[in-house]
Amino acid sequence: MKTSIVRCWTAGALLTLAAAPGSTQGLENVAVHGFGGWAFAETDDNSYLIGNAEGAYDNAAFALNVTARPTENLSIIGQFELQQRAEFPDLETVLDYGFAEWKFADTLRLRAGRVKHPFGLYGETFNVGTLRPFYLLPQSIYGPERYTARSVDGGALTGNLAWGEGWSVRYDLYGGRISGRLRISGIGVPEEEPLQHGLQEIPWGFDDVVGLRANLSTPLTGLSVGGSFYRGVATGFFSVGETEKVVGVHVEYDLEPWQVRAEWASIFDDPIVRFDTYYVEVAYKVWKGLQLAVRWDSWSGDIKLPPELLPPFVYDIQDSEDWGLAVNYWLDPGFVIKLNYHMVEGNRFASAPVPDDQLTNGFEKDTSMLVLGAQFSF
Repeated sequence: MKTSIVRCWTAGALLTLAAAPGSTQGLENVAVHGFGGWAFAETDDNSYLIGNAEGAYDNAAFALNVTARPTENLSIIGQFELQQRAEFPDLETVLDYGFAEWKFADTLRLRAGRVKHPFGLYGETFNVGTLRPFYLLPQSIYGPERYTARSVDGGALTGNLAWGEGWSVRYDLYGGRISGRLRISGIGVPEEEPLQHGLQEIPWGFDDVVGLRANLSTPLTGLSVGGSFYRGVATGFFSVGETEKVVGVHVEYDLEPWQVRAEWASIFDDPIVRFDTYYVEVAYKVWKGLQLAVRWDSWSGDIKLPPELLPPFVYDIQDSEDWGLAVNYWLDPGFVIKLNYHMVEGNRFASAPVPDDQLTNGFEKDTSMLVLGAQFSF
C-alpha cells in the first residue's frame, strides 16, 4: 500500500513538472482533467460488489488525466487511478492508459502505447461517473468479467468520417494485448486461498488481439448505433491457448432530458461456457437537476462441459439479474449526488462473506443493495 502511494505521488509530481511554465510545452499546451467519487453501500445479506451487510464506507476512487500537445499533430495522453473498494480494501494504483497519438487528419489518427480499449458505450469512460445515471457501471458487460478491459497494450487507428446531412461514423481499429481480473463468487475455493468478502480474483487476458469498434451517428440528434468485435488467444486462467471471438452491439439516445442506452455482448468459441450479457438503461431529468433512472442488467451463462467434470456449485454462479433504481441530483454537470437501489437475483457477483456458509446452508440467491454516493469530474 505504501509503495502504491509513493508511485502515485511520484507520477503526480512528474505530471506537475511537465506542465510547469518553464517546460518546453508550457501550460497552454497541457490539459488536466480528473474524475472521482465516493459511496456508502449496504446489502441485506450477501456481499455484492462495493457493498456488504455491515455497510461499506471505504469505496473511493480518483483518476487524473493529462494531455500534452508538444506539436500540432502530436498528443501525449496519460491517465492513472487511485482506487479503494470494500471487497478489495488495499489501495490500488492503476495506469489506465498512456500513449502517443499522431494526427494525420480528422479521419485518421495513429495511437501507440497503452491505448484506450474501445468497446461499447462505456469502454473509454470507466472512471467518469458524471456520464452515467448509476454509480456503478452495468456489471454484466463492464463489471469484473473477462472481455472488456481498461486498455490495450499495442496500437490503434481511429478517426471520424462524416457525410450527408448528419451522418458520421467514429471507428477504432486496434491490436495488441488486453488483460484484467475476473471477480466472481469464491464458493468452493480452498480455505487457504485468500478471499475478500467471498469474492475470488482470477487473472485473464488475450494475446494477439485484433479488434474493431464502429459507432454510427444519425441525423436524429442524440441517436447512435454501433458494434464492437475482437478476437484473441486466451491466456491467464480460462481457455488457455484457445482463439476466442468477442462481439457486442449497442444503441444510445442521449438528448436531455432523456438518456437511453442498451447493449448486448458475448464471447464465442469458449470451450467451457457460453454466455450472454445485456442491459437496458433509461434515465430522465424530471426537474432541474433531479434525475430518475431504471436499469435491467443481466448475465446468463450455460456450461458446455458434462456435469461430472465440474463441482455442482459452478452451475450455481452462472446467472445474475440486477434491477436498479436511481434518484440523482446534479448540482452541476461535474458534480452529482446519487441514491441507487439494486435488487439482484443470482450468485455470479453476490456471495456470502464466508463462501463455505453457502456450501453448507445453501445459496441465498436474492440480494438487495443501497448505494449513497457522489461523483465528480473536471
